[in-house]
Amino acid sequence: MSCGHTHWGRYCNRCGQKARDGRLTTRRLVRDTAREVSDISRRVIPTAVHLTLRPGTLLRCYWAGQTRRWAHPLKYFFFAFAILQIAAWQTGFFDGAAQAMIDQGVFESIEAASFLSDGFTGFFGILLPVLAGLGRIGSRYTFAEHLVFNAYTMGHLALAYTASIAVRSGVDRLMGEIPVDGARVTLYVLIGFYIYAFADAMRRPDGANRPAQHLTAWVWGFVRGAGVILLGILASIMIAGTFIGLVEAFLQ
Repeated sequence: MSCGHTHWGRYCNRCGQKARDGRLTTRRLVRDTAREVSDISRRVIPTAVHLTLRPGTLLRCYWAGQTRRWAHPLKYFFFAFAILQIAAWQTGFFDGAAQAMIDQGVFESIEAASFLSDGFTGFFGILLPVLAGLGRIGSRYTFAEHLVFNAYTMGHLALAYTASIAVRSGVDRLMGEIPVDGARVTLYVLIGFYIYAFADAMRRPDGANRPAQHLTAWVWGFVRGAGVILLGILASIMIAGTFIGLVEAFLQ
């Protein structure tokens, strides 16, 4: 057992680990891996649905300790960004993004631009605690609760952006390039969703306030959410600037 405790039966009564007889085999390793993957995928779908329709309800349930039904927030975050990374590679999105950064003068070499675009999951991983810290200012929720909110929300936005990349790629193949900046429109929609999710999660549960207080809570939540995302964008610019400088220095 992981806890070193002597167990009786199939499961340890201290840490809950399932007992294993004999040595680890390839068959058992494959079976355990398949079980872990199926467990993640089984929880990702209801998590994604509730984050789309009722983000505040899911967050308050998780904060209250009702975690069994939902995917773990950090697992959801890294799973979503892994899917986004694969989709971006398959559709050539990174190549276009790297060239756009060269054209705009952000980078001087395609190697540096490609290095940043390939490592954007790590960039957003760094941004997670930054956004959690900004949201914690003036909030009754803890830093960890804000970290859970941002892991879920940013992971969900990554899945939404993956869908937009797939849709845009399909439309371009069928109809040719359309004269609409789809990436910018998608970005605005995702920022709007972040603000909505923030307001929905930070307000009190329905029925806890009178109608006037309920409306005020929503408005204040939208204002705070907009402030957090604005400061988050400024912080991301600073982090990206530092990262760009380090990458350029490393590649020289």
